[in-house]
Amino acid sequence: MFNPIPFSVRMRAAGFVFDKHVRSMNVYDKWVPKGTTVADRKAKAAKVDQTIDILARFVSKWSLSRRSRHRESRWSHRGPNWGDLMWEAEQAETNKLVTMDEHTYSALRRAQIAEYKAVGRDILPLIRSWSHINSLRDEFARKTTLNAVQLAQVWAEVAPKVHNKQRPAQVRRNRFAMDSDSE
Repeated sequence: MFNPIPFSVRMRAAGFVFDKHVRSMNVYDKWVPKGTTVADRKAKAAKVDQTIDILARFVSKWSLSRRSRHRESRWSHRGPNWGDLMWEAEQAETNKLVTMDEHTYSALRRAQIAEYKAVGRDILPLIRSWSHINSLRDEFARKTTLNAVQLAQVWAEVAPKVHNKQRPAQVRRNRFAMDSDSE
């Protein structure tokens, strides 16, 4: 029986597309389901290849970093790093000087000046070397004062609430009252 609707219209209505890149002598074989053309398959393969490339780069970077971490861990077990030890000792000394009270700090500095004068050395480089510690002490004092002021403000707001022995009055609700929403 003859169908007046053209073959290509029926195939498109059924969800097929014509793929001219299919190698076949038969015209019917060139009609393939949508999404399975040669170009679609190449695009999917390109996405898969791109994903594989990204994963391969990730694995190579990860293995390189793992190897370097392993190498560093082997080196670190060989002995102490004197640079790190000296830096930590210097930081500990600086923290001790910064947090020291003013009387002890002044006594320490006077003793150092006396030692320098006793051996006849110039005290000017010594005093210049203290400028860094003095600036750190000033910053520490400023932050300590600021924290004390903030703590006093917070305590002024919280203290009346903490020491108030009166309890707030209970809000009493009539369970049986009719609300405007209820019917």
